[in-house]
Amino acid sequence: MVFAWSEFLDIARFLHNHGNTAGIPQEAAYRCAVSRAYYAAFCHSRNYAATRMQYIPERSEKDHKKLRLHLAQRGLPDVSRNLDRLRQWRNDCDYDNQTPTSTETTVLNAISRADHIVTSLLLP
Repeated sequence: MVFAWSEFLDIARFLHNHGNTAGIPQEAAYRCAVSRAYYAAFCHSRNYAATRMQYIPERSEKDHKKLRLHLAQRGLPDVSRNLDRLRQWRNDCDYDNQTPTSTETTVLNAISRADHIVTSLLLP
């Protein structure tokens, strides 16, 4: 069975909505939600590009940039820009002690952009 990476968006929404009530500190839940939203969009886009756009993943960190370039060159610059922004937010949340904007705002934006990517790139 092939994993549906878009299901990470369900996890992101759960963490956003129930982090505190599930016994997870809210800040940690928000940061994890941003990360899951990014990976939902990234992996979904990677699979779409491999299936529909002759993208050949390297299965390394190089794919994060290589995929965005591939999408932009093949007529999906909005998806590329949204993936870039999602990656920036994920890096902020995964590596920085303080984020440039509130993590609640970031998680809402991340979920929205990831959802837009997933729904615009329909897989068979």
